[in-house]
Amino acid sequence: MAPGYGLEDVRPLLARYLEILEEEFGSRPVSVAVFGSVARGEARAS
Repeated sequence: MAPGYGLEDVRPLLARYLEILEEEFGSRPVSVAVFGSVARGEARAS
């Protein structure tokens, strides 16, 4: 089985996404959810 990747691999992208949301919406958003294989810990490198 190929080694997977996970949240630590996409954390920089998520951090930037949160920065953009904060720039656009300020403190109004209450939460941001991550769905899919990365969130479940089942992601695999392709």
